[in-house]
Amino acid sequence: RIERDHGPLKFVLDDSRPEVFAACVKWKSAQYIETGVGDMFAAPQNVELFRQLHARGIVKVSSLWAKDTLLAAHFGTHTDKRFTWWIPAYDATYGKYSPGRLLLEELMRSSQQQGDLEFDFLIGDEKYKFMFATHNRVIGPIGAPPVSLLLQKLAKQQTKAVLERYPKAMELARDLKRRLSR
Repeated sequence: RIERDHGPLKFVLDDSRPEVFAACVKWKSAQYIETGVGDMFAAPQNVELFRQLHARGIVKVSSLWAKDTLLAAHFGTHTDKRFTWWIPAYDATYGKYSPGRLLLEELMRSSQQQGDLEFDFLIGDEKYKFMFATHNRVIGPIGAPPVSLLLQKLAKQQTKAVLERYPKAMELARDLKRRLSR
């Protein structure tokens, strides 16, 4: 349908055009804002980090085009026969055509053709990941927590126990916590 409406699709695995990089940042930033997730690209140093990772060949910038129109872009890595699906973004104007899914399918096809052993979706439990997944890993803490964390937890427990004996002090503590969280 998108080819009928906008022209033939073209996938570029490693696209070095600056406008593709800029579009990926812009679209992902807009998505972060729209979904209420912290916009990591609002900080110029984060954009520069990705720019440097790309310049050094650590991050690949991939793109999907319809004729001369950029539809979707992705920042990912490729090491040791593992491709990572990291920062996907697309032009919301073309959302009804599912350009993000089309780009994902092209990246998966490319990964398979390169002989990769794994296409890693990284963390997150988005439904689409389970549509493609054959395996998953549970990620969680390993080993004993750091002493500093244990001490902090103990201090909170003891402070709460003391405050519970004095209802007015507990009320003041709750008020203070509410004001600080604003």
